[in-house]
Amino acid sequence: DMIASADKYYDESNLMDVRILGTLGLTEQDVVAIEATDGIVKAEGGYSTEVLAFSDENEMVFNVMSAGENLNRMTIWEGCMPEKENECFMDQGFMIYKGYEIGDTITVTDEGGNKPGNLKTDTFTIVGSGTWSWYFSWNRGSASIGDGSMDAFIVVPEETFEMDYYTVIYAMVNGVEGMSTFSDTYDEAVKLVTERIEEIA
Repeated sequence: DMIASADKYYDESNLMDVRILGTLGLTEQDVVAIEATDGIVKAEGGYSTEVLAFSDENEMVFNVMSAGENLNRMTIWEGCMPEKENECFMDQGFMIYKGYEIGDTITVTDEGGNKPGNLKTDTFTIVGSGTWSWYFSWNRGSASIGDGSMDAFIVVPEETFEMDYYTVIYAMVNGVEGMSTFSDTYDEAVKLVTERIEEIA
């Protein structure tokens, strides 16, 4: 039942099958090339950055992400998705844990305590909260700043980022819709397509 529920959640949120990262950045041409790869049905570029914030003098690390157009849809529990550059959608579990509410503001910094250079603003108004199927458990992963552990994610409009390149490309594999995400059949199908993407890297 747990496996079936998780798989249904992934399908309903249109969670990507492949996540491509580029240390030098990724371009729109990369998105086009990946989408043209045999076995890929959809590819979408995105932006993300790691920032710091403080609550009661405690340091927190946030993964700030751009809102996807078709892939990786958020599940909204309260409020709405952000539309303006200074609005954000917050990780619901973290929001409850820290006592944030819709309408509150949060200020983020880089490791030097300054406004992050790749964001147009450092202060956001929380307009919505919810979950993302990529973070199915409480673990939010590792971070390259702060204490090395990610505390939460926030989602902002793509226009909030001041970047000339994407930091990630998400892709959907064709023909795996009816497969269980936890099956060997699914893993083999995705691995085959992933190898084709690696060939054009």
